[in-house]
This record gives sequence, structure tokens and C-alpha cells, in this order.
Amino acid sequence: MFCTQCGKELSDDVSFCPNCGTKVLKHEADPDEDVRLETNPLVGSDQSKSTENLEMAQIVGKNAEYYLAEFHKIESHQKPRFNWAAFLLNIAFCFYRKCGFLFKKYFLIPIILYFATSALFYFGILSLNMTVTIAGGILFIFTSIFLLVNGIRFGKNFNKEYYEHCKAVTRASQCGVSIKGIVLTYVVILAVSVLVSIATGAVALNSINSLIEDSYVDNSNATNLYDNPDYPPDFSYEDPAESDYIPDGETIAPDASDRSYNDDENSDAVEDSTPISKTWANWHSDAYMEIDLTLTYYPDSGSYDVYLTFLDNDGMPSGGLGFDALTDGDDTYALLFNQNTTDATGYSGYEFTFYDYGNGLAELVCYSDDPYLSALAGSYELI
Repeated sequence: MFCTQCGKELSDDVSFCPNCGTKVLKHEADPDEDVRLETNPLVGSDQSKSTENLEMAQIVGKNAEYYLAEFHKIESHQKPRFNWAAFLLNIAFCFYRKCGFLFKKYFLIPIILYFATSALFYFGILSLNMTVTIAGGILFIFTSIFLLVNGIRFGKNFNKEYYEHCKAVTRASQCGVSIKGIVLTYVVILAVSVLVSIATGAVALNSINSLIEDSYVDNSNATNLYDNPDYPPDFSYEDPAESDYIPDGETIAPDASDRSYNDDENSDAVEDSTPISKTWANWHSDAYMEIDLTLTYYPDSGSYDVYLTFLDNDGMPSGGLGFDALTDGDDTYALLFNQNTTDATGYSGYEFTFYDYGNGLAELVCYSDDPYLSALAGSYELI
């Protein structure tokens, strides 16, 4: 006998067609009567359902058993399970299951904000800007929370979204899974992270360089020792060899007739061992501070020294510089830096020469590129 549904030849002892599942009914009343086949009305719908499941399994590809069960729940209006793979792999899972539209829906805006806020945070750190660092850190935290929330939503809704995707598949390229999609996703994320880091570092370095350039003070434009806006002063220098003020005396020791003494000025005699001092004031210096210059002769050793005293607005000493002096006998003194009379150290590349013209005028000349030392040069008047 043959199956009336599919035409397959059947043996006499079967109750169902092994090919299509049609039930075989036998009539005992008439053994010679041809076997009459009765088709189960549910068999057609089951067969159609089986074909649909087979097509869906081909679309899903890997792990089809799990998704077919979830799709059955969705069709039955039941709640599908949370997809942990979708939650953990999030962005990569979109491209693994060939659902790029889900990336745009759940992750495009969060990932843009993630890179932007992380770049702002790292820029603040690299540029040592605390305000930008704090602001970038706060925004980065909120963006990370936003990305996490969307990842949870993605894991919760993926099975339903994927079911709709599988129903709408029209091309074979949309079926199955793609390992290449996962690899490319992580490669792109890594590349974007590197580019953002390089760009952020470059911008931060440029910002630091700008701050350094803004704070740099060129010595060639610096003011003098007392921040005089008119620095450098125009000191007129007259060669002592041609000056009318050069005394013609040969005496090395200061002449008591025109010098002020540290001891009693009216004394008729000064002991040979008593140092003799003479002080001039520099009226050509910065208006904020005067400079007093004292030349002292030590009879015991026959040596000289010069000390410059800086006076503040109240006329009180506020510091000074001391020099040992060598004379050529014409009241011209070469000044050597005296480490014993000042706390200032490390000066080099300078040359001081002091001229005592003998009529109450003196001049200090400095050959130096140092603006602080050069500011001491000028004409001095006897106090």
C-alpha cells in the first residue's frame, strides 16, 4: 500500500507514514478494501512549523537551540531571558550577531561621549590643570554609568531585538555569526583609543609650552635691580685720563681735608691704625632706593675696600655688596668681589672700576652683562 499524502510505499504493519507522519487507518470490515489513509489535521501545521524552525535555525547559526527557545517564548508573549553574552560583549556582540543597527541604537552616543570625556580627563592630568581634571573626571564617571545602563538594556532586550532581525533577514550575508566582526570591533576601539591619547597628549604639551613661553622673562628686556621701567639708565662715562677732576697728587691714602670719617670729623689727628672712610651717595639710581658707596682705607695693611649699601624709602639699609679694592695710586680702584662682606655669591664675568675725583664727585663703572650689577654703575656725590 501507499501513503495517500506523499505517495511513499508503506508496509502493512505501520501506523504512521515514516516520511510525512500521516496516520494510516485500516478497515477491518473489509480486508480486501484498499487501505484508507486519514491525515491528522495537526500534522500539516506541525510540518509547517518544523520548516519555519529549520529556516530560523539556519539564520541564527551558532547556539540556535537557545535562540529558538527564546523566540518561542516571544511568540507566546512570554518574557525572554536576560542575554548575558550580549551584556558582557555589548558593542562586539552587535557585530558578532551582524546587528550593526543595534550598535547605533544602544552604543553610538555613549561611546562618543566616553572618548570625549576620557580625552578631557587625560588632558587635565597631562597639562597639570586641576579644574579641567576634576571636570573631566566627573563627566567621565557619568558617561561610564550611561554606557553601563545601555549595556544592561542591551542584554535585557537583545533576544527580542534579535528575533525581529531574524524575521526580517533577506540575504544570506545577514545570517549566522561573524568572528571577524568581534576582532574588527576591538581593533577599531584600540585604534581610536591610541589616536585620542596621542591627540590629547599633543594638545596638552602645546598648552604647557604656551604657559612656559608666557611666563618666561627675557633678560634682555628685564628691568634693573629695582624694577625701574626706564632701565637701562643712560650713565655718562668720562675717561678719567681726560677728566679735570683727576687729582694730581701721588698720595694713596685718602686726604682727610675732603673726606668724611667714621670717627670724630673734627678731630685734629687720626691714629695711624684707624681705618679712614669716605661715603658717596648715588643720586642717579632708581627713585625707589638710594645707593651709598663707602671707600675705606686701612693704614695698617695699606689696603682698601668698597661697600655699597642699599637704602629703602625710609633711608634704612636693606642690603649691600662688598669688594676688595686695588688702586693704581691715582685714586682709581679696581674692585674685586669680597666674599667676606656679603652674602651674595656666584658673580662672574664682571669688572668694576671706581674713580675718586677728589672734589666730592666719584664714579663707579661696571662692565657686565648682568643687569643687576650694571644697575650699580653711575655717578656718586660725596655725603
